[in-house]
Amino acid sequence: MSTATENGNQIILTMSTPPERILAQVPRYTPARQNLLDTTKAIVVFASPEDREIALNYARDLQAEAKSAKAYYEPYCAVIYDLHKRMVARRDTDVNAYMGEVDRIKGMVLAYDQEQERIRREAEEKAMAEARRKQAAEQARIAEEARKERERIMEEARIAREKAEAEALERARKLEAEGKAKAAAAEIERAAAEATAKAEQAEREAHAITEQAEREVLEVVAEPIIIPPMPAPAKVGGVSKAIPKYRPVFGNVRDLIAAAATNPDAYAQYLTFNDKAIGAAVRAQGDKFRCPGVEVVEETGMTIRASK
Repeated sequence: MSTATENGNQIILTMSTPPERILAQVPRYTPARQNLLDTTKAIVVFASPEDREIALNYARDLQAEAKSAKAYYEPYCAVIYDLHKRMVARRDTDVNAYMGEVDRIKGMVLAYDQEQERIRREAEEKAMAEARRKQAAEQARIAEEARKERERIMEEARIAREKAEAEALERARKLEAEGKAKAAAAEIERAAAEATAKAEQAEREAHAITEQAEREVLEVVAEPIIIPPMPAPAKVGGVSKAIPKYRPVFGNVRDLIAAAATNPDAYAQYLTFNDKAIGAAVRAQGDKFRCPGVEVVEETGMTIRASK
């Protein structure tokens, strides 16, 4: 229970007291002129300058009553506001103790999740590096086998060519010994053509092996690495994973102005008038103020002072 005394009136506050009953304990303001509002509400139209002057006097009296009513209720409002402020402070002290611990636990959960994600990424990168190493090793093996096969074909072709050339020369010598020079020349020419054909065939076979090896190398791809993400921790009531938040960092406003001038449809929406600076300039310069997009309008008002 709490009590507050203002202007001789005691306000009793309890947890079970309805707000209407609390407000009912505050006496209503008693105006100095009870019939002032009834009198002023009867004014409908002015018929003469005297009526206008009388109405202005009533307006001053109304303003004075409004000031008195505000001053009357101000102490009550101050007491309630002070009570509210103190209760909020007490509430926040208790609540913040729990919420601070919630934030600490949430930070620990987030740190754990980040560490597990780092471990997962490292395992994924390691597995991918091993897959690339195996891929490179397989490609090198294919290329090496193709090289050896090409050398074997070319070596066999060389041996066969040298053997055929030696046999052709032997037959040509025999033909020359028998006096058959033209037949000997033809034998040598035939042997040369046959050797050339076999060499070309060997080159084609070697080239085919090279192309096949290149195709096989291209077909060797790294094994796909699929590492499932770390399982999400069990949810705890009131605890959730931190969500990224973003905020703007403002730079040079001239860059924005230049962009808006070039493409107003895209960037003009981010510009606004500086009400404070423009208002000060208009008050100082009056109707002489000039600014693109700003129009100066003259307004005539009336000031009523409360009667003393």
